[in-house]
Amino acid sequence: MGELKAIEKNEKSEALTMQASYKNLVEYGKVLIGRIERNQLELARLCYRANQEFGGQGKRNDLVSANLSTGGQVANIHTFRSFCSDIGISKSYGYKVIAAYNAAEDRLYTKEEMKEMVAEAWDSLCRDIHHHRTHGEPLWKPEKWNDTLEFRYEQWLEMHGYKPRMKVDPSILNDAGFFQTGYPSFGPFTFEFLDTVGHYCLAETSGENAIRYFNMCERWKSRLPSGVKPQEVFRIPVLVKGAIAQLPPESRKAATILVANILRDYVEGEV
Repeated sequence: MGELKAIEKNEKSEALTMQASYKNLVEYGKVLIGRIERNQLELARLCYRANQEFGGQGKRNDLVSANLSTGGQVANIHTFRSFCSDIGISKSYGYKVIAAYNAAEDRLYTKEEMKEMVAEAWDSLCRDIHHHRTHGEPLWKPEKWNDTLEFRYEQWLEMHGYKPRMKVDPSILNDAGFFQTGYPSFGPFTFEFLDTVGHYCLAETSGENAIRYFNMCERWKSRLPSGVKPQEVFRIPVLVKGAIAQLPPESRKAATILVANILRDYVEGEV
């Protein structure tokens, strides 16, 4: 422990006492990032091995400790959960580390690969749900399912042609007096587009997603312009995400960059 503290102290002193040039700071930063990446890979290897060894409870005698204090032998089975707890991480985080590890190639998956795997897993889950609900189990749903996921599943059904997009006659709302003007049936802002974006925004700011929205607000609230309420600004990126989400997945990144540039030019023109 003393040696570890000494190493940490030396690293800290080096970061603070090195010659303050951009090149020096960048080079040392690369060294630190390299250490972080190596440690992440090593932790992934360790968690993967531990899960392999401790996943099957009671399979090996050397993974079981005996407690003889009561006069009888009581087996304390070591599990992956106990391993994670003992090294200071949660079991869910341990599985997250394992999920990022390609054991066959002994490397970490790239961000692009992880995104593809998540998309494939979601697609597989939706197909499983659709199979259950169309084969005698119309109310079937996975564990920990919620309204936000149900809404995403409905979008998946529409995207893959299993369900036609819901058509709402905007004149019904206009006749009820909710709006002073009618919605166009064509153009960039049809009722169907606004309704879809609206549902997306509700899903992004409620349920489990409310935590992510709150964290986003907390991160940026110190940079709010004076005289502006947080909600008036922070709902804008959610609206933009809702519109971007209607584009094909492979086009969303490029479209987001384009929109950011357009907004920058718009703001500069206003100023």
